[in-house]
Amino acid sequence: MPLNNELPNKRPRHHETIAHVDSCPAFHQGAQPHGGAVQQLKLDKRLQDLMFPARNWHQTFCGPYDGSDAVKQALMHAGDALAATKMPAFVLSLNRIRGEGGRQGIHWSFFARGRPRPFDEVLAVLKDEVVRQGLEADGGHRPHVTICYRASETLETQAITPIDWVIDELLLAERTGTGNGWTYQILHRWKLPNTAI
Repeated sequence: MPLNNELPNKRPRHHETIAHVDSCPAFHQGAQPHGGAVQQLKLDKRLQDLMFPARNWHQTFCGPYDGSDAVKQALMHAGDALAATKMPAFVLSLNRIRGEGGRQGIHWSFFARGRPRPFDEVLAVLKDEVVRQGLEADGGHRPHVTICYRASETLETQAITPIDWVIDELLLAERTGTGNGWTYQILHRWKLPNTAI
């Protein structure tokens, strides 16, 4: 089953494995770094309606794939395989924001300091398992949280007060909707043990 690499407003329904910023209080408290970065850099004013609602901010680990039941079952198996490894929770330290252009528009995103080894280990387990389940290999992901897919201008790298996000849960999510009105329905959760934090 092919990967669907189109933008959200062209995806009526699809499945992916994500970590959601709901697990990181710093993304939601106005006095915390994310709120300060948005206000200090005037991101909300510069992006206006193009900035995603914070409820949609996430880190993708696997996908997006189409919204079929077969894909959902394959991703369930992949998540179960990851859970069976007892891989521990880990930290993404988001310390900058950048807006860069590509064939799919100008994306503004928070980026992490380096690539934590557990991040790549999670990607590898999920990638191997989805291939074992008959899906095409995922194209890969980097540590980041995108807040806009269609900015009107690029943004040079801006340092922010680091946001230390503990990734202690992965979610199987179904995305529906178009434009900035898209939403996630959480279908399943897998906890990562906190032993290494």
